[in-house]
Amino acid sequence: MNTSKWKLTAVVLALACTPVSVLASTIYYTDWGSPGTLDFSALPPPPPDQVIPGSSASYMWYCDQETPGPSCDGSNNARDPDTNIQYVPNMAQFRYNFYLPGIADTGYPVYLNDAYLYVAADDYFALYVNGNLLTPNGVWLDDTGPDYLATLFDLTSWLVTGENNEIFIFACDGYAPNPRVQPGATPAGGWNGCTTPTDRLNNWLLTDGLINLVYNTPGGDTIFSADLASGNATDSPTVWQARGVLMVPEPGTISLSLLGAMGLMLMRVKRKGQR
Repeated sequence: MNTSKWKLTAVVLALACTPVSVLASTIYYTDWGSPGTLDFSALPPPPPDQVIPGSSASYMWYCDQETPGPSCDGSNNARDPDTNIQYVPNMAQFRYNFYLPGIADTGYPVYLNDAYLYVAADDYFALYVNGNLLTPNGVWLDDTGPDYLATLFDLTSWLVTGENNEIFIFACDGYAPNPRVQPGATPAGGWNGCTTPTDRLNNWLLTDGLINLVYNTPGGDTIFSADLASGNATDSPTVWQARGVLMVPEPGTISLSLLGAMGLMLMRVKRKGQR
């Protein structure tokens, strides 16, 4: 093979195949289910009431629904031997879907007497309400600083009476993007901001808050109320659902990577032969 053909083969393999191997990993979402309770590493987080003062919420994350027992080990990278998928993924999503009654349902004016949410995560998160990104400055928020204090969000302006509503949180364990990046305009695009999911001993989300809808009359009775505290299906029931988010390599990724490496080797071998 002449020099030009060697170079062409090498460039095609190295530049065409290798990028495909990077892009070939796709996002896999587990089914929605009840959040799990995690067994933490030797570096457990502080008591929940230190992160959210006065809270009795429990730390939660997504645990593989087929993992035996009510809890799972959040301190290692254990994987299913058949699928090679993590039992406790480094990325998880949480949602609470609910209908908020309006005047058409009650026959009387209504208003939100309370609508707030505290959120903290290890290591960072993005919060959406009805598809609107509420995280400050439109970026992923890291609350695992020295004080571990949760961030308070006012939901009043984002909830809609007489409609179905959704509160959605995307949480990631790993190193927060630097510089900070926007997690996306919608939850579906939010995972793009989780650029460095890494097992860093602990995975958790902690929330607390209240939604309280009342009649807009003196001494109006409560029509709808929701406790937004995080928890699990075992000992602290919660309104939240959770699902895992995993990076799964596509078939052929390994072979494409090898082809890319072969292309680089061909270039080096040919250069040595020309010396």
